[in-house]
Amino acid sequence: LILENLARLDALGTPIKVRVPVIPGVNDDAENLEAAAAFLAPLRSIRSVTLLGYHRLGESKYGHLGRTCMVEGTMPPSRERMEEIAARFRSAVLETGIH
Repeated sequence: LILENLARLDALGTPIKVRVPVIPGVNDDAENLEAAAAFLAPLRSIRSVTLLGYHRLGESKYGHLGRTCMVEGTMPPSRERMEEIAARFRSAVLETGIH
């Protein structure tokens, strides 16, 4: 659904700023990253991509909600790893920043 909506926005010429959470062990493998960059690269309306490094600030909230955090204990990606990922997106000619 997200990819379909991005394609629709692009077809309308709507400027798009994409924010991509980077979660180690979930979506930071080469296959996922290459697929994301390959999907975004041909979209004419993409203005920028911002990579959002996973952080652990919300983990304690899951217990209060009676839920299990599926990535509990996952360590945030290092700055070096985020730069490597940004380089993949930049190589697809996408303006990419890190937050």
